[in-house]
Amino acid sequence: MNIILFDDNSRNNLLPLTYTRPIADLRVGILTIKEKWELWAANNTIQATISFKTQEYLSTLFPANYANHNLVVNGAVLINNQLAQTIANLKEGESLYSGDVLIAARLNQQEAQNFDIATYNPTNKIQIENIEALKISAPHDIFMLNDKALRNDFEMITYGRKSQPISNTNRVIGAENIFLEEGAIVECSNLNAKGGPIYIGKDAEV
Repeated sequence: MNIILFDDNSRNNLLPLTYTRPIADLRVGILTIKEKWELWAANNTIQATISFKTQEYLSTLFPANYANHNLVVNGAVLINNQLAQTIANLKEGESLYSGDVLIAARLNQQEAQNFDIATYNPTNKIQIENIEALKISAPHDIFMLNDKALRNDFEMITYGRKSQPISNTNRVIGAENIFLEEGAIVECSNLNAKGGPIYIGKDAEV
C-alpha cells in the first residue's frame, strides 16, 4: 500500500509550526499523524510506504513516493481504526469526503503526481457516514483534539499487547487504562486513569 499524506489549505493556518515540516509530521495525542498510519498498518500486517506531498522547499527532506496505485490522504486528518480501514477500502478513482473536506482518494501514478488540492475535481465522490473524522485546521486544534487523539492512539498502541506490570508501590485507579512499555520505571506514584488512559513510554521513569 502506498500512502501519500498531503497538506491542504490548513497548512497556512498552522504556521509557524508547518514552516519546517508537513502537517502530518505534527504530533497530536501520543503520535504524529504519520506515525498513526505506520502503527495502523503494522497492527493490520499491511506493508505500507508512507510519504508526504508538501511544499516544494520541504520536498528534499520530505519527498513524495509514487506507485501505480496510491492513497492520497489528507495529512491534517487524525485517523482511528475505522476511518483508516474505510480509506484503505477505497477503489480506484473514488474520493472520500467529510462535507466539503477531502479525506482521501485512490489515484493512479499520474493522477497522484499531478494532484493539487486547490484544483482537484473528483468524478466519484463518496461522503463519509457514521465515522468520526477529526481534523486540525489551526494551532489550537492540536490542544483541543488532544484528548480524543490520545485515546485513539492508546487503543492502537495497546492493540493485542500486554502492559508491563505496575509495581505495588504505586496507588492505582483504573489499571485497565494504564499501559507501561518495556523498561518503564514507575514507583511510589499516584496513577489515576479514571478520566482517560495513561501511556508511559519505553525507558521512561516516573
